[in-house]
Amino acid sequence: MGRWLQRDPIEYNAGDTNLYRFVFNSPTNYTDPTGEVVAQAAIGCGVGAGLSVAIAYFFEEQRCFGDLVEAGLRGCAQGALAGVLMHLGGGLLLSGFSSVLAGQGGRAAGNVVGGRPITTGLGRWGDMAWDFAIGVVSFGAAAGWTRLRAPRPTPTPRASNGSQVGLAPQRGPVHIDIGGEGRYPGAINVNPNTTTSTTGTAGRPIPNLVQATGERLPFANQAAQIVTIENTPISQATASQVARVIRPGGEIRLVSPADYARTAHQRVIQAVPQGSTVTQTTVGTGDAAMTTTIIRVPGN
Repeated sequence: MGRWLQRDPIEYNAGDTNLYRFVFNSPTNYTDPTGEVVAQAAIGCGVGAGLSVAIAYFFEEQRCFGDLVEAGLRGCAQGALAGVLMHLGGGLLLSGFSSVLAGQGGRAAGNVVGGRPITTGLGRWGDMAWDFAIGVVSFGAAAGWTRLRAPRPTPTPRASNGSQVGLAPQRGPVHIDIGGEGRYPGAINVNPNTTTSTTGTAGRPIPNLVQATGERLPFANQAAQIVTIENTPISQATASQVARVIRPGGEIRLVSPADYARTAHQRVIQAVPQGSTVTQTTVGTGDAAMTTTIIRVPGN
């Protein structure tokens, strides 16, 4: 799979433990959210152009090639705007009304290019109704494409031996390693990937695997005696999940680059029960500095 030559500039905020790979090395299941707006705008442009030309030809009975090209360009702009609004979280109504404004602006521009008075054909209710429809349909097409591209829900996670993971094993201290790849013998490795990514051992099956993420841990409350998160993103949702699964008297171990740890480790510290003891150490300097945080949760 592809590998960037430089580290991800937003570090672990991208949601991956490997700062050099693209979308978890799973481009068939995931996409880069910051790159989808181009495709969404292109889909909206194509749908909008097609609708606008069809309306001009079949309903307005325009047969002149130049008029159809103008309609297509206008519809493309309306549809692209709808796709961008969908990406930004806008709604159908906003898309429809924005399309009306874009349509009126496109007609005014066409009038200028064609040497006609700029207000010719503006303000007609029928045209604005079609413009509104173009915006709504283009928005829906971009939204539908995005939904089809979204990762499908995964089945209930299971350990690598096939057993369901709802209640953790009761033999010895239960150790959950979020983002783990097998460093700790006997630990349950929670990882969205099935193979290791560590340099020198990349591509090996992850032992005792539960294919999930830290944001949705498939374990019962207070199931773990030890929770480890090393060089793995820690969102607010992950911090809440860690606080949920750790047992009274349990221990949480966090290891992250020092700059990232200042915020990420604090999320976990704030999420665990009051009275927990916290020990932090930082080793190294500059970009190589790593912070280790040990949180001991009070017992009952």
